[in-house]
Amino acid sequence: MAEIALRAKGLRKQFGGVRAVSDASIDVHADEVHAVIGPNGAGK
Repeated sequence: MAEIALRAKGLRKQFGGVRAVSDASIDVHADEVHAVIGPNGAGK
């Protein structure tokens, strides 16, 4: 497996009193392509 180009740990997102994501993590390796998609205003 290729080296890790990007690592994010413990991500969280809250909208007012609503927790949408809690403790999310992702590793992106040098030979991978990832995308975060969704409509405008979706909290990407």
